[in-house]
Amino acid sequence: MIIGRFIALGHRHDDVFERQHGSRFNLEREMHVKRPATCVRRVKVNFPRLTHAVGLHEMTFVMYVEPMVGRQILEICDERCYVDNCHAGFLVRCYTETSKHDTVSAVEALRIIELFREVASAIHGRIHQDEDWGLSGNRDGQYTFDVSADAIALGLLTSAGLGVLSEESGVTHPDREILVVMDPIDGSTNASAGLPWYGTSLCALDEVGPLASLVVNQATGTSWHAIRGQGAYRDGQRITPSGVEKLGDAFLTVSGLPERHFGWRQFRCYGAAALDICSVADGTFDAYADLSIDAHGSWDYAGALLVCEEAGGVIVDVNGRDLIARSHLDRRTPVAAATPALLAELVKAIKQP
Repeated sequence: MIIGRFIALGHRHDDVFERQHGSRFNLEREMHVKRPATCVRRVKVNFPRLTHAVGLHEMTFVMYVEPMVGRQILEICDERCYVDNCHAGFLVRCYTETSKHDTVSAVEALRIIELFREVASAIHGRIHQDEDWGLSGNRDGQYTFDVSADAIALGLLTSAGLGVLSEESGVTHPDREILVVMDPIDGSTNASAGLPWYGTSLCALDEVGPLASLVVNQATGTSWHAIRGQGAYRDGQRITPSGVEKLGDAFLTVSGLPERHFGWRQFRCYGAAALDICSVADGTFDAYADLSIDAHGSWDYAGALLVCEEAGGVIVDVNGRDLIARSHLDRRTPVAAATPALLAELVKAIKQP
């Protein structure tokens, strides 16, 4: 089995693995895989000429191996790491050389997507155990399952070392390197009414912006995910928008009540922005229009935003503001389309008096 090619951090051809915080060692040499440990991604590795220095000949050394893309750097620090719970903390990092602007590698982004799937699955299991699908009484529009879904998601994400911006609980650990913008249940009213158009939206932000996102329709199981620079997928199949360029040919999904006919072919109003925008990304709809005024927080659309952009669609705030807002108080008016031409025509129609 070939693990991949690593390049060294620090001095080349060091034979001593010093146990200290931030210690680094050279792996730019042959590595021998003895046998799989418990699954394909965990393998036992023998480091020639290093065993005597660090006593690896006296114990089993298990390394977590992720899919690699191109040349990689492995950094192992003298910190506690979780063996039986691989998503609990991102202490072992792999850095790619593909972009100096990315603060987190594609490998770690894949781990985040895996964690997001665990979160979405846990939410699905939790809300379908709830017998009370009524309003929580805490604030307008919040249901009891919103609260229980948020609690389970918040626990999983924060224990993994991530910060969270949630519609239900606000900001938790905003100082952490990765901030997850989350709507545990997008389309809560649909869920309470038994309409199969509600889901979970999760988007990881680094200092650059959206890094990885997952949106899951919790009624049907359909999921969309995207990683920055790697395209967008629905149920594992790569997606692209419809390519429609004229508003008169467009089939839209909207939020809010249209005050007039905006010139589209037809429209539907389903009530879950994350699912709506993902459906523009995969070509089901040609565009999405928020016809309310600053009614959406970033948790409503952040996950779908990355899916849309990575699929090849376009999405903007109708007033030209940055859609990525890290405050619980900020609101935006998102508009998405299959093509720039369609987006320009739609924004013009919305803003026309």
